[in-house]
Amino acid sequence: ISVGIVEIDGKTRTVLNMNDAAADLIGIDKEHVIGQKKCYETFCRHNDVRSCHLTDYDVRQTVVNECQITLPTGDKLLVHKTAIKIPTNNGYNIIESIVDLSDRQKREAELEKAKVKADLATKSKTILLANVSHDIRNLLTSIQGTAERLHSKFGQSKAYYRDLDIILNSIYRMTQSIELMRERTILETGQSKLQLQPICLDD
Repeated sequence: ISVGIVEIDGKTRTVLNMNDAAADLIGIDKEHVIGQKKCYETFCRHNDVRSCHLTDYDVRQTVVNECQITLPTGDKLLVHKTAIKIPTNNGYNIIESIVDLSDRQKREAELEKAKVKADLATKSKTILLANVSHDIRNLLTSIQGTAERLHSKFGQSKAYYRDLDIILNSIYRMTQSIELMRERTILETGQSKLQLQPICLDD
């Protein structure tokens, strides 16, 4: 991470020095700023020292905040600033570090988009599972009814009843699996409801 460093006169707010990272971050020629411009003219693009966030140095030693600085193009740039008050023979200077947070904003926006996309995919999957489980349950119910009617016939071979038992047991297992799928869908969609029932504690 590139960190811009700026040294400011505490009384006059004149920019005394800055590194190349600070100049590049703000988009200015530091030779035209050092010793000539006020910090609030350079970073905040206004001429009112009373609007400067550094005025509270009368009561605090260090200021840490996130704020927007105005670039020469007029665009706003979100930065993290840490300013430290350094005593000098003539009063004090301010050493201010500036870190660009625009990359963090981009990452947060990308994460939000990914979250929305994931939520949509989960919702689509849940709806699909609900529809599929409903259709399969109806189909299994129909097959189960037919198998039970065939099983009620008398005079058939042992192999005949054994095969029907296999079919009925398979239908039962599939029905149980679909029921679990349906319950999971209800939980994911927030449709589940808490049912309260009285119980006896004497036992």
